[in-house]
Amino acid sequence: TNQLSPFDRAIRMKRKENHTEPDFLSYVSQQALEWKQTEVDWFREAIKRIQPKLASLTLPLPERILLIKTTGQDEPAPYTRQNAIILPKNVIASARKPDGLLAPELFHVLSRNAPPMLRSKLYGILGFTPCGKIELPKSLQSRRITNPDSPSYDHFIQVRHQDQEKAVIPILISKTSDYDPNSNTPFFSYLAQRLL
Repeated sequence: TNQLSPFDRAIRMKRKENHTEPDFLSYVSQQALEWKQTEVDWFREAIKRIQPKLASLTLPLPERILLIKTTGQDEPAPYTRQNAIILPKNVIASARKPDGLLAPELFHVLSRNAPPMLRSKLYGILGFTPCGKIELPKSLQSRRITNPDSPSYDHFIQVRHQDQEKAVIPILISKTSDYDPNSNTPFFSYLAQRLL
């Protein structure tokens, strides 16, 4: 939450003005929904299938991981905060198996709770190297869209571009510098993935 730019809050709250951090926290808290018993049973079965695999790996996961169902108005895709996995209702409804929803989010919970050395090893599997925290250039800060699963830029990857090796960091920014709540533009239509 501390990493969110005013644009981040505006696009999630669908409001151009008056989107302070307390306003945003209040808005997000209002998006939580009750679980249906069928959903609870569905996820319990998935956890039973996943648990033995996780136990054999002895990973430093938190003792308790929360599953939170939301309207999806706060964020249109699954995401994590501390030891919580947040799942939008439409994503739950369209999933064939909950295992596929939980596994990637468990990775984010693990990487957040892992000691720095293990976190770097996990990112290393994907080809990333730690580099210390990087700030976006001022020209991009107002257009930043924060990834809740990885809110800081602190790992880079080497890519080849025009016969040269480049160290880059994947970033998310808005395609436009201004949010228009009247345009009814979906969240992902604003999103541009770039390499810094």
